[in-house]
Amino acid sequence: MQEMIGRLVICGFHGTDPNDEGVAAVCRLLRDGKLGGVIFYGYNILNPEQTRRLVSCFKAARADAIISLDQEGGKVARLTSAKGFSPSIPLSQIAQCSNEEIIAYYE
Repeated sequence: MQEMIGRLVICGFHGTDPNDEGVAAVCRLLRDGKLGGVIFYGYNILNPEQTRRLVSCFKAARADAIISLDQEGGKVARLTSAKGFSPSIPLSQIAQCSNEEIIAYYE
C-alpha cells in the first residue's frame, strides 16, 4: 500500500549533480517504487546539459518517473536565457498554440 501511495507523490530535492546526496536519495526512492517523480526548482538548474544529466539520472532510476518543473512563465521562470535555455513562450500564448507549434518552437 505504501508503494502505491508513494507512486502518486512527486517531491523537490537538493542538488544539481547525480552524485549529490539529495539526488542519490531521490534516485533510491524512485528505484524502490516509493516515489513517483520529482519537481525541479531554480536551485536545481544550472544549464541545459546539467539538467539533462539529472533527468537522465532520474529516468535511469525509474523509467516512468514524472519529471516536473516549477515554471509558470512570467515571474516564475526557471529555464531562463541566463542559464542557457531558449526564451519561454508565455502561457497565454501556449494556450492558443497547437502541440506541433510548441514542439517546433523549442526544436
